[in-house]
Amino acid sequence: MTDPLREPPVRGFHAVAPDRWQGRPAAVVELAYCNLRCPWCDARALVLAPGRLPAWSISQVKEGLFASPADTVVVTGGEPSMHRALPLLLLALKETGKQIILETNGTQPDMLRLLGARGLASHVVLSLKAPLDEESWERAAGVYVPVEIIRESLAALKESGLPFTLSCTVAPGILSKEDVLRLAREVREFGPLTLTGHRTDGVLDPDAAGLEAIGERELANLRKDVAAIFAGVDNYTE
Repeated sequence: MTDPLREPPVRGFHAVAPDRWQGRPAAVVELAYCNLRCPWCDARALVLAPGRLPAWSISQVKEGLFASPADTVVVTGGEPSMHRALPLLLLALKETGKQIILETNGTQPDMLRLLGARGLASHVVLSLKAPLDEESWERAAGVYVPVEIIRESLAALKESGLPFTLSCTVAPGILSKEDVLRLAREVREFGPLTLTGHRTDGVLDPDAAGLEAIGERELANLRKDVAAIFAGVDNYTE
């Protein structure tokens, strides 16, 4: 039995995934379990049934990365930052010479501070689920989340000097246009906000499978409105 304090639960490894990072191929390391229950999450097996998935040791992942043609590895989940052995995994990945991208939900600010202090990530993607109030976060994340810890993570990343990106998944019925624009205003000092649509298959909450995905034109227009906020041209009024 592996020691969870030495080996984080890696339950997926892909030597090359097309268009995985900024339109380029990247290797992907997937960690099991999550402290949120976002209805639209498409990592159902990783979150709810990781025991059914093959396990990868740090040494196996490292060996696979040395053989990967990709120059970047994305560490995702689940929620990687909830595992105390994450720094050990990232240290091993760093030894491969790959650029390390960490995806996180921002609920573990102390871990983000540690990773920043040790320089264990090349870039962090912070996935923001909703505007920064607890009612909105509980609706979007499926569980209660004190938003102070999200604010703390934002501040920790800004202070760390690590390059980071903010992202938000737009799922109609969970987030409205007004919600997204309010979030953009709230995080304007931390940098641009990237918007994506949600998948409708294999999602965490079966009821969310019936949510219609946002249309490409609607998403494009929303991206323009959000970009205007970060450019200082906020003409939208509710």
